[in-house]
Amino acid sequence: MVMRALVLEGIVRECLAVVRSLGRQGVRVDVGDPHRINPARFSKYVSNFFLYPDPKECPGEFYDWLLCQVKKKHYDMVFPLNDYTYEVCTRHQKALMKFTKLGVNSLEKFDFARDKSKTLKFAQETGVPMPQTWFPRTLEELKGIIDELPVFPVLLKPARSSGSRGVRIVKDEEDLFANFSLLMKEFGDILVQEYIPGTEIIDVPMIFNMQGQVRGALVNNRIRMFPANGGPNVAGHAIINEDIRKAAIHLVESIGWQGVGLVEFKIDERSGQPKLMEINPRFWGSTQLGISAGIDWPWMLFKSVVHGDCKEVMSYRTDKLVRWLIPGEIMFFLTCKEKRKLWPDFFKFFDKNTEYYVFEPSDFLPSLGLLLTVAVNIFSPKMLKMFVFRN
Repeated sequence: MVMRALVLEGIVRECLAVVRSLGRQGVRVDVGDPHRINPARFSKYVSNFFLYPDPKECPGEFYDWLLCQVKKKHYDMVFPLNDYTYEVCTRHQKALMKFTKLGVNSLEKFDFARDKSKTLKFAQETGVPMPQTWFPRTLEELKGIIDELPVFPVLLKPARSSGSRGVRIVKDEEDLFANFSLLMKEFGDILVQEYIPGTEIIDVPMIFNMQGQVRGALVNNRIRMFPANGGPNVAGHAIINEDIRKAAIHLVESIGWQGVGLVEFKIDERSGQPKLMEINPRFWGSTQLGISAGIDWPWMLFKSVVHGDCKEVMSYRTDKLVRWLIPGEIMFFLTCKEKRKLWPDFFKFFDKNTEYYVFEPSDFLPSLGLLLTVAVNIFSPKMLKMFVFRN
């Protein structure tokens, strides 16, 4: 019997990683997205594409569409990939799981993991190293902690955002109060955080079965990011750091997590100590990096959810560089102030150990789909904010 899966959010790069992973295992994959043009729908592994209401703008309409879809199509599993589709699937999982399976947590655990206020307070209690952080709810509370702050600059971060969106480095009190008010209007609760000097960010993606047992985890660094001061990974590879991996696994295990997630650390160049930044409670942009290293997250999750469990995979290769050329590295290159330092590594496009998030010779059409997506959305304020003007 042919297995079937529905993967949501075809416009994000992790969707293509999930589609290819499942397709190679013989799963029949359908893709959905609010945007008619997106890279994943052009993959040879995609059987059908569906246009659905934007879950950010119209979560109720999206849920109605999704419930109707799983009733009609009888999918073995649905993969939500961003905060909005994940929240709808989590909030309505009881109704949806009458017709399909989901690799999601309870709404309470999801809300806890994506809220930086909650996760950082939990980390404080459990002794995980982290930057000094304050949690003012109003301008008056911000004024009350001003004397406690270390020397400027400090960071402002939305309690709920992804991919560095809304993060501000503020240089003085005037800048602090002005940006705090602006960010509150757009994002809600805002954290004030000690600025950690350094450029090294370490990610620990991992997967747990639905009984909460770890089944895979690796450590990777971000060789290049966009924005360069702490944005998503646009070029990176897996590394070995058992201490960081154990610390991340312990933190997520303490929550009682199921399925996939990622813990982000920044290395404090003053001490060399990793400091916790946040937890990503769903598939992450650099999903393909782990697959290239030998941990096939989507297929492992599918097996854990549909078949009850999967084999543990804790060893991986570290020789594969994975690059997000368009738009990630192009934007990095255009905004880099020291382009000479990029020579020659940046221009090694055909190195035998280099792979790409989108370009793949055996599944070439998504590369053309990406160029078409860029062309269609190049002047869209929504897309520019999503992929370019993050902070």
